[in-house]
Amino acid sequence: MKNKKNTWEELSKKRNGVHEKATFTKQEKVTFQYKNNIILLEGYMTIVGNTPIVNTRIRTIFKNPHQLNFKIYHEGFFSSIGKMLGMQDILIGDDEFDQRFVVKSNDEKKIKQLLNDYKLKSLLLFGKPITIETKLKDKCLKSSDESILSYEATGIIKDLDTLENILNIFERFIECMIEIGFSDESQITSVLKS
Repeated sequence: MKNKKNTWEELSKKRNGVHEKATFTKQEKVTFQYKNNIILLEGYMTIVGNTPIVNTRIRTIFKNPHQLNFKIYHEGFFSSIGKMLGMQDILIGDDEFDQRFVVKSNDEKKIKQLLNDYKLKSLLLFGKPITIETKLKDKCLKSSDESILSYEATGIIKDLDTLENILNIFERFIECMIEIGFSDESQITSVLKS
């Protein structure tokens, strides 16, 4: 198996990204340009007990004038129990997707329209379990019509196919938001901070 360094460098070269090696004070990161969006793949540190753990995070800022907020994650044991106890999630009308994912959103109609895209659904169904969500508020957001699309995983992702699938999800998400009129290609004014 390839180590993280080689995988992230390989991904950077393959997708014309900018790779920055880890230093004593900063984790490794790769930035990718897609349309007017910067997609940032980075390691970040958390402390569990007294143990530091480096995790993987992928984020991008996108135009979101309608303030669509959502969280999409794979159905698990606890979410299955929650559903049995009446916890509500949004069903999009695709049996396979609805059985495998929990969808939460502030706008049922818009999230259904977004997830009606065959390519986006296929990318979400294809890969390993994933949680992807929007963040409407963050200290790096300078404009009220900008939001963050975020993916986080415990540990460092070293699998090239998994990383590529997540980047493909981000790119397709941006395309869909523009295609259905929930976003546009105007200049992003905010900058992600590591």
